[in-house]
Amino acid sequence: MAHNWKVYDLTRTATDGVVSKVTYGCSLEEGIHSVRKIGELEISGSTSDEDFISYDSLTEEDVLTWVFASADKTAIEASLTADLAQIKAVEEANDEAQGIPW
Repeated sequence: MAHNWKVYDLTRTATDGVVSKVTYGCSLEEGIHSVRKIGELEISGSTSDEDFISYDSLTEEDVLTWVFASADKTAIEASLTADLAQIKAVEEANDEAQGIPW
């Protein structure tokens, strides 16, 4: 099972392209089951920063580097793994069935 990290949105200043907020998520899928956590990261920066990347040149990998520097990646992934295991356990414990015999 691989955790899939994704950037959903960026909030930026229109005039200079400085990003101030990242909306990101991590999902985990196994068969028909899936779980996802969404988060937001407030950031600050300036066009004069040494490592500034212009908005038009940003990649998802660049932004995820910011996310991973601030968010607890290991904890989020562990939480998703536990959530998925719980969903599967509940389904497996369910002994009800629907339908008709004809």
